[in-house]
Amino acid sequence: MFLIIVIAASSTPKSNQSTGSTSSSTVATQNNDMQIGDDGYLRLPGITDTKQVICLGNTKDDANQISKALAAKDFVGILEIPGAFCVGNGSQAKLIDKDFPLRRVRITKGINDVDSDKVGLSGWLPYEWVVKN
Repeated sequence: MFLIIVIAASSTPKSNQSTGSTSSSTVATQNNDMQIGDDGYLRLPGITDTKQVICLGNTKDDANQISKALAAKDFVGILEIPGAFCVGNGSQAKLIDKDFPLRRVRITKGINDVDSDKVGLSGWLPYEWVVKN
């Protein structure tokens, strides 16, 4: 059995001066002012596709190893990290710890059926991926 994980990397668009709209990075910064105990969502900046996944690590070291694998575009390498697990982009979570630049969350509701076995698990991920809405 093979498991394929696809994770999209995207640059955030700059604000459009002519229309006065704000960029998604500005919105993410505004939504990132979460406090421990707040409910929020796991979202990849600029990506709305719920089939994309967000990977978390059981420990801060696991989260750092995930980030290194993503930077190297070594998606199979994520599968070798014992404490790594992934949920759909848009899953609901409760913020339970903060340690810049990471956040620890507990998954409260998956966005896809395959996420249901992750509900209740906690993990670390980059702070930009945890937002209020």
